[in-house]
Amino acid sequence: MADALTGKIRESFVINQLQNAGVDLFYSEVGNFMIEDHYFEIGGPSKTTKQLKTEKNSTVIADGILVGSRHVIPLYLFGFLY
Repeated sequence: MADALTGKIRESFVINQLQNAGVDLFYSEVGNFMIEDHYFEIGGPSKTTKQLKTEKNSTVIADGILVGSRHVIPLYLFGFLY
């Protein structure tokens, strides 16, 4: 149960930060949400892009990491949008 709650908190945080920054986002069947033609999936440090392989424009927002990579953004960086 704690994992499901943690996931909801992560998603709520990112969505809140993006909406406060004036970004229009939409829920998606491929990832958690999309912005224009770019898909995003939110998860923990072990989250991979496997779920988003069908989409060329996709990024993972991962909690529990300090440094991102090509298609992975650390979740804490969205706090700077506040």
